[in-house]
Amino acid sequence: MASRFEVLLKNTTPSAPAQAVSEQSTQADKTTKPQTDKATNTQTNKSPNQLSDKTTSTQIEKYTTHLRPDTVKAIKLLAVNRDCHDYDVVQEALDEYLKRNK
Repeated sequence: MASRFEVLLKNTTPSAPAQAVSEQSTQADKTTKPQTDKATNTQTNKSPNQLSDKTTSTQIEKYTTHLRPDTVKAIKLLAVNRDCHDYDVVQEALDEYLKRNK
């Protein structure tokens, strides 16, 4: 007695490989043009860890911490109102805090 799997295999028709060969892509006929009209990018090769502070020209190190959502929202709002980055607000606040608590 044949298993259900064997019966299914006998009843299926193999796909015709001729269809795949006869349907060729029209992409093969297209040629590419070099982009000679675009200017090349002349960025300096700096890693994200080598970003420098605009005010003191010291090296900046990425640091991550956890904050309450309401604190993050307040930082972002203050940054938008001051037209600066959120990390600038945090840096200024920490600098003042550390200066007072030496």
